[in-house]
Order: sequence, then C-alpha cells, then structure tokens
Amino acid sequence: MDNKLILLYLLPVLIALFLTFNNKEKEFEIISVHDHIQDLDRASFFLEAMDKTNIKQIWLVGSPDATIYKDRQGFEGYDKNNEELLKIIETYPDKFVAFCTIKPEDPEKLNKLKNCISKGAKGLKLYTGHSLFYTVPLNDPLMDEIYSYVEENKIPITFHVNGGKYQNEFEEVLKKYPNMIINCAHFCLLSLKLDELGYLLDTYPNLYIDISFGSFAQEGLERLSKDPEKYSAFVVKYSDRILFGIDLVITDNPTKTTEYIVDMTNCYKDFLEEDKYSCFLSEGMLNGLNLNDDILKRIYEENPQKLIQVSQ
Repeated sequence: MDNKLILLYLLPVLIALFLTFNNKEKEFEIISVHDHIQDLDRASFFLEAMDKTNIKQIWLVGSPDATIYKDRQGFEGYDKNNEELLKIIETYPDKFVAFCTIKPEDPEKLNKLKNCISKGAKGLKLYTGHSLFYTVPLNDPLMDEIYSYVEENKIPITFHVNGGKYQNEFEEVLKKYPNMIINCAHFCLLSLKLDELGYLLDTYPNLYIDISFGSFAQEGLERLSKDPEKYSAFVVKYSDRILFGIDLVITDNPTKTTEYIVDMTNCYKDFLEEDKYSCFLSEGMLNGLNLNDDILKRIYEENPQKLIQVSQ
C-alpha cells in the first residue's frame, strides 16, 4: 500500500490518540472542599492520597462523634474534633484548611468560633439542616449572632441543608444575611430537583454547592449517570458556583486507607472529566459529564479560591 494512503488511514487515529493523551496530561491544582478526619494521626493517609491524585489542598470540616464513630448519636464531641483540625492546619498549613463546627444551643458557640478563627480556621461547618442533627430551625434567633459574625467577617460556611425539608427556613436565612457566603453541601440535597436548585442559585448570588454525596456516593453517581446530558448542562450553566468535594470520613476504621481515598477521589474526578468511566463502587461503566478544561478549572481551582480569598 502506498505510504501516503497508509498515512491517510492512520491520521485520524493519530489525532485521536494525541488529543486523548493531551487531555490526560492536563493537570489542575485541585481543592477538595469537604472532608472529615478523626485526628492528626490520620492526616498522613490524606497526604499520601493527595500526591497520587493531584489534590493540592483539602478543606476539613469539624465533626461530631456521630460522624466519626458509627455507634454514637447526637451532636457531641465536636469540640475535640475542632481541636484536632487546628493541630492539623498548624502541622500542614499549606495542605489543609479547617472549618470548625458549633452547636446552636451552646451559649459559648460564638466565642468558640472566634477562637477557632483566631487559631487559623478559615470557615464554619453547620449541620442544623441535617435531619439527624436538626434541633432548632435554621432561622432560629439562637443563630443570629453566628450569622452576623460570619457575614461581617466574610467567613464562608459549609452548610448541610436538606433542601427538600428546610428550604423555607434556609431561604429566610439567605434573605436576612444576603452577603453571607455559603456552600450548600451535596447539591443542597436537590440533585433530583434541579429546577429548585437552579432557582436557589439564581436568587442568591453568594450561594455555592459542592458535588459530594458522602456515604451515598454510589447512589449519587449512578443517578447522575442515567442522565449525563441534563447534569452536564446544569454544571456548565452554574460552573462559577460549583465546588469539588467528596465528603470522605477518614477514621481508624481499617477500611479507610490511602487506597480508599485515592479510589474515591478518582471516581469523582472521572465523573467530571470523562465521557465513560469505571468506579469501584459500581458494576460496569458509568456515564460522566466530560467537562472541558475551562469548566474543570473553575470547579477545581477558581471557585474555592474565591471563597477563601474573601475571608483573608
């Protein structure tokens, strides 16, 4: 066969291989905005996984015992976990960011938050919109001093809000504190109701969402896989308001290894980056969003940087 004819046949294949290789070589300085950790001793697991997944920084959120230890209930033990987060950011200031948590009924909650911020924490984690930890309404006057403080000092909040149950209360908070910067975790638990989620993002310009599903990662990723075009269009439309997060909970449980962190991180990255991908949580291939580099850069780097910059 003529060499020119061979080249003609091979050219499309070579171009496809080049584009694929070039895309895979694209690296981002990824910031993961939503993870939990038991204590300083577990930080090494995250650090090893970060080296393998190109994660530049992880934001750790304060946790009650019920999040760390599965045999616990109620919202207790969070002061101890806050202290562990402060140890971690003191030891690894470039690798981790701390978001301390509080309890609405605690009369010392504002002083505790101020103390955390004075020691290097950059944000606040709230659980009051979580069905298991819902003890007072989101717009209860008990929280006014907290909302006022974080709004005035431009301290971002990672807020677990069940948008289906507590949307009215949540909106009252958003209206009363329009300059408060909030990451509503887990798609605000509205990934099945994108119209309602879009309404919130359209109405409240300081509202962000992260893509984490936490312990429901398999269900969440499989759900989005069923209609990738719809979710891709949504993510592209609101790409300046979406954050990368996984909601890992790394404890002394022997299954919570470096390899587990790497595998979970790759599932979420592949979900955003690939057209088709495999995830150890599911059988067979899943459909991804296949986002372009500009959109990925916003989600991975630019959007979280905006939240932290406002607090500095």
